[in-house]
Amino acid sequence: MMMQETTKTIDLPKMRVTESDKLREWLVCSVETDEMFPTVQNGDELNVNTRKDFKNGDIVLFYDEKNEKVIIRRIYYLNGCVAFTSDNGRYEPIICNSEQKLNEFFYIGKVMNIGRYIKK
Repeated sequence: MMMQETTKTIDLPKMRVTESDKLREWLVCSVETDEMFPTVQNGDELNVNTRKDFKNGDIVLFYDEKNEKVIIRRIYYLNGCVAFTSDNGRYEPIICNSEQKLNEFFYIGKVMNIGRYIKK
């Protein structure tokens, strides 16, 4: 018996997220921001694992409830604080030094793979 794969699309600010019913722990995202340039570039596709734990320096996706947008940043734990840092020097780090501020962010998942189309 062949299993039919169903695809759902969830529109989140600045990203288009596709979720496969067959592999619910994975999201495929198209990036529309330069927050992580040059590591992640506008138009790149990300494979994101929603069930994977992360460690210092990992690239993660979070939903910022206060500003109603998805952010892609590296995450670091520093002296009881959480810092979301960008590889692009134009973006300031987001520092969460209180649980209240940290509660404004909803963890989406850890970036496991970055895909890029090469234009000729």
